[in-house]
Amino acid sequence: MVGDWRKTNFVTGAFSTCVADGSLSFLAIPGETAELFHELNRLLGKGGRAVLRLYLSPDVAETLSALRDEAMAGNIVNFHAFKMRLAMSLAARQPASQIRVTEILDAFNSLFRDREELVRVTKWDREQIDTIDYYRDSHVFFTLPTQDRLLSVVSKVCPGLRLVPSGAYEMSERCPLLVVDIQ
Repeated sequence: MVGDWRKTNFVTGAFSTCVADGSLSFLAIPGETAELFHELNRLLGKGGRAVLRLYLSPDVAETLSALRDEAMAGNIVNFHAFKMRLAMSLAARQPASQIRVTEILDAFNSLFRDREELVRVTKWDREQIDTIDYYRDSHVFFTLPTQDRLLSVVSKVCPGLRLVPSGAYEMSERCPLLVVDIQ
C-alpha cells in the first residue's frame, strides 16, 4: 500500500508493529517527523512497537577533504557507505540537517573529477559509483540529523524509546535501530 503514513485512514490501534528502513531521512525535522510519530502512536496503540533503522550524522561533521582522503586511502570499503558519509557531512552543515541529493552529486564531482582513477585507487565498482548520477536534476532531499536532534523530537511524542545496534556492517554505528514501545 502506498500512502502518506503521517495521515492515514486506518482505525486507531489497527497495527501492532511498524518496521521501516531509513524512512525518516525523507521527512523534515522537527515537523514532519513529529507528525509521523503522532500517527504511529495512534496506529499502533498501547503495547505496539515501531522499529526504524536510522541514518544519523555524527556529532562532529567530517570535512570533505578528510572524507576524500579516507576514500583514497582505501579506508571506506563500500561506495554507498562513502555516499552516505558525504551526505551526512553536507547535511550537518545545514540548520535543518537537510541536503538535496543534487548537492551530494555536485560535491562528489568536485571531490573526484576522474572516476577511473577513483575506481583504480578505491577498487569500488564503476557501475556502483555511477549510481550517484541518478541524483542529477532530482528534487529529493535527505534529512540526516544527529542522534540528539532526532531524539529530542521523537522522545516528546514517544517517551518509550531506545536505540539498539543494527549490526556490524560498515556504517552500522551511524544506522542504529530506533525501537519505540507505545505505552
